[in-house]
Amino acid sequence: MPIPGLPWDYKYSDLSFPGGGTYFDAWNMLKPNGEKIQNCHLDPDIRLGLRDVPDDWKPAFGQCDQAQTHLMNNKVKKGDLFLFFGWFRQTEYKDGKLKFVKGAPDIHVIYGYLQIGEILTGKDLQKCYWHPHAHNTGKNNTIYVASDSLVIDGKDTGLPGAGTFTFSEELNLTAPGQCHSRWKLIEVLRNKNIGLTYHDKDICIKDGYFQSVARGQEFVFSESRIVNDWAKHLIMVNYYFDDTDFKIEKLLNTECWIIDILPKRVSKERAGQYAALERELLHTDEFRVKLFQVLLKLNCYYGFKAILPDGEEIDDISGERLKELVGYRYIQILIGDSLIVSDPDDMYMSLFNPPDNMLELVTKIAESEGMFVWKA
Repeated sequence: MPIPGLPWDYKYSDLSFPGGGTYFDAWNMLKPNGEKIQNCHLDPDIRLGLRDVPDDWKPAFGQCDQAQTHLMNNKVKKGDLFLFFGWFRQTEYKDGKLKFVKGAPDIHVIYGYLQIGEILTGKDLQKCYWHPHAHNTGKNNTIYVASDSLVIDGKDTGLPGAGTFTFSEELNLTAPGQCHSRWKLIEVLRNKNIGLTYHDKDICIKDGYFQSVARGQEFVFSESRIVNDWAKHLIMVNYYFDDTDFKIEKLLNTECWIIDILPKRVSKERAGQYAALERELLHTDEFRVKLFQVLLKLNCYYGFKAILPDGEEIDDISGERLKELVGYRYIQILIGDSLIVSDPDDMYMSLFNPPDNMLELVTKIAESEGMFVWKA
């Protein structure tokens, strides 16, 4: 939820909420007796789909006054990377209303990133005329515009220069059972050779947590291979894909497991015997049913989005429709940030990027159908 803004900022009612309606509607559901705040400060502005944007829109982040002076003093420059974190609490829909989950803790969560492609000041701020800091009068007013693509260690990652994340526990900074400002002792925080502005690690490292300070909007890490690898991992694993084709393309290059009639890969020397097995089983109703029932059982735990070769996308595909497709047509099934591919010419299905709990469940379901799961 963006923080409250000034009269010339966007209104909460201008922004589409992912669960339907607008952010103003969400605010009123979560705070029905609270102040009816109209305007919000949409910064960082890094996510498409919230509102209609101009053709020349780019993701951007603005800063001014003491916070910008801090960034200048630490020589933040083009190519550097922002990781954005905020104060969150889990919500759910009950009876059509968005509500806070009872007993859910307040936590600090990393929710997005921006790699600096251009730094705007003075008259150049109007290049981002849509951004709230284009109209800000604060000292050192600056806008950081995202690079076109995310480049790390001189290599294009294939991801855009800014984006948001799908929540995972590794994005949750808060230590279990602690208040939101007490962070987990992950390596980049407990390693005293890695500097973090505003933090004296001899003081901040406590018994079981890292005490983050209240002062300052930005904390700057010293340059470190450990920090570099940590940030890259967070982005590559947790990036939120809002373009289906792009998401599938990236998932097809992640770790893969095979859901197979055999317990491991067949050697080249036994290719003839494997071909004989294919002739015997492939395209039989008995085999199609095995594949279908694995998916049908998994669908009891996860929602499916099916994508067909002609581009048709089927949200929350039904069991009946799934039965018509599996074993007959090439089909890709998105399950959150994982992917299953079923090809009618293969005696297996491919599972890409499954979290550990999904992989464990798929393995048990496959065993119930006399199949195996092994890493490709």
